[in-house]
Amino acid sequence: MQNIWSDGYVTDVAYTYGYYKDLSPTFQNFCLLLSGHDSLSADENSFHCELGFGQGVSLNIHAAAIPGTYMGTDFNPAHAAHANKLAVAAGSQARVFDDSFEQLLARSDLPQFSSISLHGIWSWISSHNQDIIIDFIKQHLKPGGVVYLSYNCLPGISAVLPIKELFDSYSQLGTTETNVLTRIQQSLNFTQSLFNLEPQYVKAMPQVITTLNNLKNKDPYYLAHEYFNLNWQALSFRDVNRQLDAGKLQYACTTDLITHVNSINLSAEALEFLTTIENPILREQTRDYFFNRQFRKDLFVRGAVALTLAEQKNRLLSTSIVLLTPLNHIPNQVTGYAGTFDLKPEIYQPFLELLAQADYAPKTIGYLLSQLTALNYEQVIDIIRIMTGSNFISPCQSPEHINRVQQQCDNLNAYLINQANLSPNISVLASPVLGAAYNVGRVHQLFLYAYTVKNLQQPTQWASYCWEVLKSQGLVMIDQNQQKLSGDKDNLHHLETLATTFKNESFPLLRALKILPASGNPE
Repeated sequence: MQNIWSDGYVTDVAYTYGYYKDLSPTFQNFCLLLSGHDSLSADENSFHCELGFGQGVSLNIHAAAIPGTYMGTDFNPAHAAHANKLAVAAGSQARVFDDSFEQLLARSDLPQFSSISLHGIWSWISSHNQDIIIDFIKQHLKPGGVVYLSYNCLPGISAVLPIKELFDSYSQLGTTETNVLTRIQQSLNFTQSLFNLEPQYVKAMPQVITTLNNLKNKDPYYLAHEYFNLNWQALSFRDVNRQLDAGKLQYACTTDLITHVNSINLSAEALEFLTTIENPILREQTRDYFFNRQFRKDLFVRGAVALTLAEQKNRLLSTSIVLLTPLNHIPNQVTGYAGTFDLKPEIYQPFLELLAQADYAPKTIGYLLSQLTALNYEQVIDIIRIMTGSNFISPCQSPEHINRVQQQCDNLNAYLINQANLSPNISVLASPVLGAAYNVGRVHQLFLYAYTVKNLQQPTQWASYCWEVLKSQGLVMIDQNQQKLSGDKDNLHHLETLATTFKNESFPLLRALKILPASGNPE
């Protein structure tokens, strides 16, 4: 049963433990820089706020990995309790509350923030709470500060609206079940039964079958928070701009960097059409129709200041970049809204090989440009947009900031890899180099625990330790064909292969990202 304090938001089940790099002030500032906007420094004197932080994974990664003071609220006290555990483990002094947005607005002990971030909140709260957040931004965002906002957007999300309506109707009128997870399954079954009868709606809109099948494969905890709240809004880009204008905010850019590159997202005819649109809000909303975009991830600035081309170039040239993926795992194609495009080896291979040199150590864009003499500045920046947007590379913090947060990252990572012995919930670790998280799944975290805590040096020993943990919890591995393995021999063999690959391919990256110490190698 919904609690009164939830204001229509699902609280019967805990939220998922996801991490979102778009909430990182370091990454936000990089996106602003690429779009030609000035930003406030994320340093030890800055304050940052996350509203609706869920389990607090992103908040605490950033509090550990980026200088400054981090605060946030999530009205679910279980979420706040978990987030506080992470903050204590890191020693980051992050402040977490279980205040409602209204209670947070009424506080008298909050500073002026350089950034205020909301992920997965705006479309799922009431208009009243949206107004409160606007008031909070008015009161607590510094001039020059940034707001990150993600939301369901039109026209792409419109395909989900009839299915969402069926979920709501069945959940409220077709069942007396009080358990939200059971209600979700019943709603999915009801909708599937209806679609199986091929009503005229399904015949006219056959793509809804694919939409429903995709939803059926989602984590039910995700579905609970995404589709079974009382409040659920599909907004246009123009709607959101109109709302945030009341907080003196101007749209700056999206954090979806791959969409910044027109050549892989728009045909020549579409691009020509967009250039005829003078109003920037209308032009950006029109892009959503070309993309059929369902979800936006946007940055708005209070008092946006445009950089000159010279200022932008100077700052970009001094920014460092690091690889996130071993060279042999980077595909030779990327997908944009206009289709799939080859990454020309004569352009991308020298760029990636240069980044891999010196054991993947970060390199400044200026250094990359000086070495890649066949490429000009604009080509290198487009490569960086595409590779960053595809999560193959990432911007880095300054060495000074890295040194300042190293201990907090070490503290938090030690806690997380210890927790991997108990659960698979959090599959990231904090990187002081990135000012963000790096994906490290449970099995790999158990390998790290065996290496760093148990002092086991050989991959075969890591595999044995990992199998002991998984076997004791009734778990088995899944092979490359998604088939469950049986018996000690098959599971151990599979884990030994994974551990050897992890040592050879991932250890150099983990050292470059300062998740592992720079010295010392396993046998």
